[in-house]
Amino acid sequence: MKSRQCNILATIFLLSVILQSCTKKEFLPDLKGSLVGYVYTFDEFRNLLNDHSGVIVTALGLNNTYKINTDKQGRFEFVNLPAGTYEIHFEKTGFGTLKQFGIKHLGGQPTVLGMPFNYGSYGSAFFLIEMPTTQIVNMQIVNDSLYCEFSFVKPKPDALSMNMYFSSVDNFEVESAMLKMGVWVIKKGTFYST
Repeated sequence: MKSRQCNILATIFLLSVILQSCTKKEFLPDLKGSLVGYVYTFDEFRNLLNDHSGVIVTALGLNNTYKINTDKQGRFEFVNLPAGTYEIHFEKTGFGTLKQFGIKHLGGQPTVLGMPFNYGSYGSAFFLIEMPTTQIVNMQIVNDSLYCEFSFVKPKPDALSMNMYFSSVDNFEVESAMLKMGVWVIKKGTFYST
């Protein structure tokens, strides 16, 4: 009988040890690391600007929001950013807003979003383009010709590209235009179709 009681007590003890080890909380390290990237700014005529500073880069996480500004070269770095999936916004007054979704940051080693950009490389980067200030005034369509004048707030460019979309509906979306005309390049008062 004592042997049977010893077996029961040993089994209960073993089960309690096993159950205790199953309920023990596992410690996961708080992974953090740098999230680095580049954003480049262009004027309304798509000319690369020399100074890319002042772009506000926002990382929206599950529980927190982090903000940082770009330097003159367009570089930004979130230091000690917790691991997670982020929505990244790039904003600058007078420029468009760019949003990137589902950016995965694992922590530890730096997460590099965009490489330094130059026209001869295939490096990826983020681009912000200045909102247009040039206005088209006095537009006329006479027979098969289109005439218009431009009002420039900034210095007049050597060439200007223009896409034309026509619709009989007010406030239409570009995708639903009834007529789409190719890019027109304007050089010194003359229209050249491309």
